[in-house]
Amino acid sequence: MSAVLFAAKGWKAIHIFGVTQLKWLREYRNFANGIPMRHLIGRIIRGIKAESLLACFEQWVNTIRVQGER
Repeated sequence: MSAVLFAAKGWKAIHIFGVTQLKWLREYRNFANGIPMRHLIGRIIRGIKAESLLACFEQWVNTIRVQGER
């Protein structure tokens, strides 16, 4: 998601983003084996159901919104 928000277009661009931002990404996940290769990134993303992604995004946005109201 971060790579796409930073204008990455395609699996190769997402991979390059991951490699260049690995230190920052490791603040959130271990990435013990580094960033996956572009073909694996494509398989992972193709396996995500759009409805599930949307539901998670909505939940995240609402959590942030509720915290901001406090």
